[in-house]
Amino acid sequence: MKKFVATFLSVLMSFSAVSALPETNASSAHNVSFKIVNGKDAVLSELKFSEQKKLKGPIEGRYNIIEIADNASKVKVVPEYYGRADVVSFWLLAAGLMCSPFFMFAGFLFDNPDNVPKMGKIKGNKYVYSAITSVDLPYCKKVGKNAFLNCKSLRTVNLPKCTALAKESLACCHNVTKLDIPECLVLDNPFGINTSDHIRYEAYEKLKELNAPKCTRVESRCFGGFVNLEKANLQSATSIGCEGFALCKSLKTISLNSCTEIQESAFKKCRSLRNIDLPNCKKIGRGAFEGCAKVKKLNAPKVTEIGAEAFGGFKCQEGEKVWFFPSDLEEVYVPNCNYIGENAFDGCKKLKKITVSHDCKFAKNALPDERVQNNKLEIVRV
Repeated sequence: MKKFVATFLSVLMSFSAVSALPETNASSAHNVSFKIVNGKDAVLSELKFSEQKKLKGPIEGRYNIIEIADNASKVKVVPEYYGRADVVSFWLLAAGLMCSPFFMFAGFLFDNPDNVPKMGKIKGNKYVYSAITSVDLPYCKKVGKNAFLNCKSLRTVNLPKCTALAKESLACCHNVTKLDIPECLVLDNPFGINTSDHIRYEAYEKLKELNAPKCTRVESRCFGGFVNLEKANLQSATSIGCEGFALCKSLKTISLNSCTEIQESAFKKCRSLRNIDLPNCKKIGRGAFEGCAKVKKLNAPKVTEIGAEAFGGFKCQEGEKVWFFPSDLEEVYVPNCNYIGENAFDGCKKLKKITVSHDCKFAKNALPDERVQNNKLEIVRV
């Protein structure tokens, strides 16, 4: 009997060891597939499922990843079993508790469907995603669409030479906290945000810091709903698209020294934003800063047009109850502004001074009526 048990356990252990062996192809050490180009460079074509926590170049110590292809991230499908495998596992575990730890070990082996793929019947599939937590690729210049799709454990992304981060390249990467892409030129919705779908508004709430100092354009809906985003470095951006940072309620500072246009609702309801300095901006779109209630000063010396409802407080509604939070805006400096749209500063109950061009036209209710009628608002034309 002892000889039989020993033989049985040795077979189980051998089977387990064989099943755990890695693939023998050239990329198995890093659980990726890649194509070598130019001798030292490589294009990563497949990021396989693995327990590997970090994706860091160079591959095998000699190949620099310069590009990540479209749809590189893969999903592992693990069959879930029931039937004889579960029964055998149960009795082995029970025997282990009563007799010997070796039986318990065998029970755990049987409890893993990967080790006994032909035992029992399949009851369904379990989808497992890459366990990767960080990406640090110093030579990567391009990241394709869905490259890191569903990498839900991913926390930090460092791509110091990446100039092209494709749309939806980080789709469903819910837990990314830092995105460092200092050479990226255009940001076109890398997280696949659709702000018209309110369910997804706060799906990507973990991102806290964005560093893209050379980015020249932020397309529509790029970071809408990133409720924990605190800091964004976009000092070279010339345009912020529609709803680009809408509902980023933790955003406190943003560098927009080169920005010439801020489109509709770009920073709508960014409640923590305090000062807005736009030295080169020429146009502020409709509702661009609506709901940015903590902003106290606007400095935009080159702005020629401010759209309707661009500034002001915000409303909160619960059923039939409505609460209105007025803006803290006290001073506006737009000496070249020729037109201010309807309700542009409606709700700015603390506005004390606004400087505009000598021929500036105000649309209906552009300024808070109460402040104007009570001579509490100084309008300076230059």
